[in-house]
Amino acid sequence: MGYRINVPLERDIQFPDRCPFSDEMSPTGKVQLKRNSTSIVLPLPGGFLNSHSSTALQLPAAKKIATLAVTFQILMWLSILGGMAVPVILMGIDAGDNGRYAILFIAGGLLAALGFRIARWFVLRRVKIGNAWNGFLEMVFASETFAREFSELNRLSLEAT
Repeated sequence: MGYRINVPLERDIQFPDRCPFSDEMSPTGKVQLKRNSTSIVLPLPGGFLNSHSSTALQLPAAKKIATLAVTFQILMWLSILGGMAVPVILMGIDAGDNGRYAILFIAGGLLAALGFRIARWFVLRRVKIGNAWNGFLEMVFASETFAREFSELNRLSLEAT
């Protein structure tokens, strides 16, 4: 079950003194949630028409949750870069028979990045943001207490889904 709140974009947002991800009191960290959306891609003569939108929001979070989110983000990029760097290094040195397996490191790096992305989603799954439309941003919270406090602080309506 989720609790949906439409937040206006043009005003400041106040957050309750609790972590929306773990319900711990007095969070000291911050987590950035980001959503990218491509609604239409049209091939035109001379290029593409791309309707792309990006929405980002920074939320207060417990230090442990913020550290995990940043760690998984860094590990995601390091696994991609490492998966591409190892074959280059192996091709640069005399790898012998091991040189033909160097291409497997690229696939391994991409799979590891996917695993870290899933782990990051698992840590941050209690809060979701939607696309910004008509001056509003849709937020969905898993915690009823956080959603109620958030809606009361900002004088917004709360919808249980």
